This record gives sequence, structure tokens and C-alpha cells, in this order.
Amino acid sequence: MKRRARNLSEMISKGTLKVGQKLFAQYKGQPITATVNRRGDVKIDGETVHSLSTAARRACAKRGKENPAVNGWGFFKVKQGRNLVVISDLRG
Repeated sequence: MKRRARNLSEMISKGTLKVGQKLFAQYKGQPITATVNRRGDVKIDGETVHSLSTAARRACAKRGKENPAVNGWGFFKVKQGRNLVVISDLRG
């Protein structure tokens, strides 16, 4: 049985994600982009954070949501061909 990736660095190691890959989301009609770095951290709104959920919470807080509880695995998407795919669907 395949084990699901626990973090972005595992997904990079498996080749599921690439360093420099863009992540996409939308909150309150505003597009949000982030970038995966080589250690599996996420750069968003000019700062680097260590998890998808932290990135999602910061993005929502910056856009007006107080004390956001956001699951980053379901919040962010990546491009695969012409489609956007939720990262949680790629974890394995």
C-alpha cells in the first residue's frame, strides 16, 4: 500500500511537484499564487513559510479573514496540462 506524502519535500522527492512550481488559489475572488522552494517550503506574499496550511492561513488573513482555519492541501492547486488540480489529490 502506497503511503501518502506528508509534506511538499516528499512530493518533490517523488517527482510529484517541482522546485519553483507555482501554486494557485482564490479567496474572496482574489487570485493567490505561491511558489514551492527547494526545501519544500512555500513562498507567498513575499515571505517563506514551512507548510501549505500556514501559507493558506497567511493568504486568507492578509485578505481579511480573522483567525482563519484553512487546510492548505485542499486550498492550493497546481497546473497539470490545462487543468488545475488540488494538491491533496496528488499526495498518493
